[in-house]
Amino acid sequence: AKNAQSSDIGREDTVELIPLDLPRTFPALTFFSQDGPYHPLLRQVLEAYVCYRPDVGYVQGMSYIAAMFLLNLDVYEAFVTMANVLNRPFMLCFYRMDTDRMEVYMNIFTHLMMKHMPKVAKTLASQGITPHMYIIDWALTLFSKSLPIDVAVRVWDNYLFEGEHFLFRSALALLKLFSFKLETGTFEENLQFLTHLPEEIDEDEIFSWIDKIDLNQEKFERLVKEKS
Repeated sequence: AKNAQSSDIGREDTVELIPLDLPRTFPALTFFSQDGPYHPLLRQVLEAYVCYRPDVGYVQGMSYIAAMFLLNLDVYEAFVTMANVLNRPFMLCFYRMDTDRMEVYMNIFTHLMMKHMPKVAKTLASQGITPHMYIIDWALTLFSKSLPIDVAVRVWDNYLFEGEHFLFRSALALLKLFSFKLETGTFEENLQFLTHLPEEIDEDEIFSWIDKIDLNQEKFERLVKEKS
């Protein structure tokens, strides 16, 4: 326990990674590029978070979370809101790479895949594609890097209001939406697709699939207890 604790502190040096990630954050928007108006603001928020949570430090993907809030809030509000979101157990386990807890969530997702889309689940499993290969990136950025920004914003609204189960419903809906492609694709095609989702995804279509996934926060928390 002592070794585990010592490995969790002193990540302040990760602040040096922040300048490298700033221009990579929403590059199409240019707001966060070197000469963009939000570049210094994004750096301030991320550096403040490292000071606030040196045990977590800066982790790649965090810049997307901060950027999404900066597009809607001032610097202080963006920092406070980001800190609160990242302090949620689900997000914190991914940012701290709590492998035991992450495995619980991966097992839940695999269980839900088998329930809602067994053919996709079996195809991916037979190809050796596990949720670890794509879910982690989706989780670290709350889909803001993977989905079109207008779709991601709507996912965020629902997640912040309803809870973690909505992220799982969104991920399942993505697989359902592209189930035929995944059922017929090769290992290389499917892995490339899951790690680089299409730039254009119909918002109404994806949310119609989300609505069909029978999962609420109570059922989700029950699954967490069962898989823990």
